[in-house]
Amino acid sequence: MNPLTELHVTAVRYRNAALAPGDGRGLDAMADSGVYADASVPFSVHEPRLPKRRGTRDELGGVIELCARIADDVSTALASGVSVLVTGGNCAHAPGVLGGLQTALGPSERAGVVWLDAHGDCNTPATSLSGSLGGMPVAVVLGLAHPSWLSGARATALKPEDLILAGCRDVEAGELLIMREAGVSDLPVDDFDAFGGAVAAMASRCDAIYLHVDIDVLDAGLVPDHRSRVAGGPCVGTTLAAIEAVMRTGKVAVFAVVSTSADESDGRHSGTRAAGGVSTVSSAIELISGGLRSWRAHGAPSVGGGAR
Repeated sequence: MNPLTELHVTAVRYRNAALAPGDGRGLDAMADSGVYADASVPFSVHEPRLPKRRGTRDELGGVIELCARIADDVSTALASGVSVLVTGGNCAHAPGVLGGLQTALGPSERAGVVWLDAHGDCNTPATSLSGSLGGMPVAVVLGLAHPSWLSGARATALKPEDLILAGCRDVEAGELLIMREAGVSDLPVDDFDAFGGAVAAMASRCDAIYLHVDIDVLDAGLVPDHRSRVAGGPCVGTTLAAIEAVMRTGKVAVFAVVSTSADESDGRHSGTRAAGGVSTVSSAIELISGGLRSWRAHGAPSVGGGAR
């Protein structure tokens, strides 16, 4: 474990492979709030972009290309000894984040993933009822779907014991079967003994952890404009306690808070700290702020030989 000395923010303005105005507004609101400074270390913000092209691009191809750019951004930062915060985007970009971590670690070191989400995201093209790519990234990182997506994201398949899902409460029958057959841990966020024990066990065998938080892990009332909100979720305090349990390992190299869109109902500045009421962006700011403070308190691993 090393002190958190500098922060590289990878900010994503895309939903899958399309530029999304709501996601852009969410990123702008977070930047305006000053939350990135809550780690109390120097930070810089970087935005991976797809090139502008004429004509159409197939969605999967675009996602793979963006994941490759995200992977390059993340791996370069980690290799220089800087910790990475990913904001914006959606879960479809997670294979790129993982690929960046694995590239920086190299083949001799092991990455683990803790994934907080209301959904399992473990569908394959054969099981998905909607065909949504956003419902498949867990299956992708386990090597169970779209091998071209995994390899294009610079990633290699995780062992099931190196992935912990928590907070899931909207899971399709087909993906639930996949999760059970694969042996993936699926835990309630508020079962602190089970969750903390699973995280500690995974941290003991992994060299670095990617902590992935989809904002819809929170109860629906805390993400009122989120398109995939689900009732029955944890409050911000409970979710921060789960984040703290992961940060306490001292092995978090990448922390991501995604799906932080400010849709039209949210308004341009609704995520800033001065605004009243609760919005998806204001909830995201709370999670990022608390997570950054915990990260600074517990430190980060040394990845890729970079000096911290």
